Amino acid sequence: MRLFAASLIRNASQADDSGCLEEDEVVTLSAEMGHRFSASELRRAMEIMDNDGSGEIDFKEFYEFCKPTLR
Repeated sequence: MRLFAASLIRNASQADDSGCLEEDEVVTLSAEMGHRFSASELRRAMEIMDNDGSGEIDFKEFYEFCKPTLR
């Protein structure tokens, strides 16, 4: 599962060549991984994941956020 999730995250972060996930991409990717965020959950998750305050989530930030739930 970790490899599959990492592959999904990597592919999503490279889809628009930015190397980062924007909020809408986080929503889509999370749904593909089986989790749907409410609006308030998404805002909080983005705050937690966005370590550098860029407004976008890079591969490492998203993976580290998801890692505890991956088997």
